[in-house]
Amino acid sequence: MLRPVLAVAALAAVLPAQLLTTDAGVLSPALIAARETFEWQHRAGADDLRATTRAAWSQNRWLQFEAGVPWIAREVDTAATQGSTSGLGDLEFGAKWALVRADAVMRSERLSVLGNVRLPTGDDDGRVGGVDLGRRAALGLGVYGFGAGVGWTTVRDRHRAAAALRGWTYTEDGVFAPGEAVTFDAAWWMRLHPVRFEPGVHRNELRSVVELISGWQQDDRQGGVGQDNGGFYAKALVGLQANATAATSVEAGVLLPLVDDTESALGGFRVGVLVTFRVLF
Repeated sequence: MLRPVLAVAALAAVLPAQLLTTDAGVLSPALIAARETFEWQHRAGADDLRATTRAAWSQNRWLQFEAGVPWIAREVDTAATQGSTSGLGDLEFGAKWALVRADAVMRSERLSVLGNVRLPTGDDDGRVGGVDLGRRAALGLGVYGFGAGVGWTTVRDRHRAAAALRGWTYTEDGVFAPGEAVTFDAAWWMRLHPVRFEPGVHRNELRSVVELISGWQQDDRQGGVGQDNGGFYAKALVGLQANATAATSVEAGVLLPLVDDTESALGGFRVGVLVTFRVLF
């Protein structure tokens, strides 16, 4: 009688409900996860359309790898210039090493070490309409980035919570030096349907999700001169996830600004909308 319930708990571990916050769980080595996210971001002086393709796979039950690359189409309309640009962004690789994996019936505790590497694959030319808006306005930073941190996830039947803390550092290219950064993301979701699983009965799930996406960024330096663009930011993400089948899910969310002390040539962040499709193979 417990086998179907345990299967549901296992599915909850490999199909995380959070949209942006990193999940601390590790995939089964028998699975490959593919994820396609379409996102629209509106700033005071620019609109971005992003399509990010990600794939995740596991070496064993304790070690997971991930690769992702965004394609960006940007329309800029600021007091300084108008124009558009598009192309690939910076490629990112991630690794997750599980320190704790404690699973029971409809309960789970996960703790993992997180590592990330960003490659300068995106165009780092920040000129739009003949005006240089700076490296942060380009499709890529033009330098390597390295992130390290820790992720935690807990599951209690209908409820789940997750948090991820990372520190980021970057190389320099002789002209541009990005500021170091710290990010902290947290998520909570609740299963809206079904309220209770019945042994032997498969039910598609509907979950509500609330997330905090936040971070602190040090000032960049351009030609040795500080850009005075750093600060703290925080955004709220509210969304839904629906599991269409045991191996697929569709997610949608709205991203709203809470606090933003950073400065950008593209203007302040106003709103974002994202839709994600996940498939397990």
